[in-house]
Amino acid sequence: MKPNPWKPLRLKDLPFRDQLLAELEAIGDSLRKGVKLNYLIYGPQGIGKTSVLLSLMERLNEHGEVNHVRAIYLNPEWELLTPSDFEALLLDLLSRFNIRLDPYGIRRMISEINRGRLDGALQLMDHLLKESDIYLLLLIDDLPALTRLSRYSDVRTTPQRFFDAIVESDNICMIASAVTFQSLKRALGKVFPFITLRELSPLNVGEVKVLLEDFIGGSFEVTDEAAYEAWRITGGLPLYIHILGLELTRRSVKVITAEHIRGIVRESAISPWGLFNLQMRLLHLKFTPKVGSGISLRILREIVRGEYTVSELAKRLGRHYQYIATYLRRLREAGLPIEIKDGIPKIKDEVYALWLRNASPCNITF
Repeated sequence: MKPNPWKPLRLKDLPFRDQLLAELEAIGDSLRKGVKLNYLIYGPQGIGKTSVLLSLMERLNEHGEVNHVRAIYLNPEWELLTPSDFEALLLDLLSRFNIRLDPYGIRRMISEINRGRLDGALQLMDHLLKESDIYLLLLIDDLPALTRLSRYSDVRTTPQRFFDAIVESDNICMIASAVTFQSLKRALGKVFPFITLRELSPLNVGEVKVLLEDFIGGSFEVTDEAAYEAWRITGGLPLYIHILGLELTRRSVKVITAEHIRGIVRESAISPWGLFNLQMRLLHLKFTPKVGSGISLRILREIVRGEYTVSELAKRLGRHYQYIATYLRRLREAGLPIEIKDGIPKIKDEVYALWLRNASPCNITF
């Protein structure tokens, strides 16, 4: 059975990420020796950030009984993280990892959570961990989504105070992910200088070829030209390579050429039943609502129709220059693959640009 491209891999040996996983795994050993490092990995949608965090958790918890290092995974994009959710998370951690329970300490921690002071609860959790000689790695996927903490009326903790509590703790450190560098800097505030940043690199041509051949099996042959074209179109993103692999297995072609790759990607991006079409819709709907989906769609469609400067875009859309420039900045910060060269905005993701150029409005919204 082929892996689902939208389901992150959870492997102790993640393809082409061994060096990064070993580097992150060493954070637990450093924490035990009194050297605390908080790591943030960032990269575009589909580069494998969630797979890295889940695979790291598998590695850490496999040897957790020996080295006293535990890891828990949290995705605030999908989990609301209300006080009751946070209470359940910490109590589950205490029970699963056999941490010595101090009834008075537990009552105080729950009291802090019920008052909405999640930072205070983290400080008490740090005290319990220290007493039990346990070290915790908190793996936070899509860290900027924690800014939602400020929306709850029963939460008295800002995201910055939450991060402050992690940075100032002794037995807790954080390994988190985000799409863009700018979103990390904005979310972390004053603790940003105390964080180690690591940008995830896309796969190279050779790795793309190995991954494609491994995915589609030995009955297909991928030529060097096809591997290069697959790397160029996908940008070396593992998610796109998996989708391309699934599309290839649906065809009867045995020797895959660069022309096959171009045709398959185009057909899949345009056809309503294509897997790339589905992925582009998901990408679009994930990021554009954060900045206003209506005007965002109009701006993006104009960008792919021609090479217009920001001033020309403003005239075509009947808006002020600053209005369009602000939306472009917000789209980039949200994670959409936009770059500006010589004053001309362009879509870096070739598949997304192809989809925007050909998709009708009814195919863009669900």
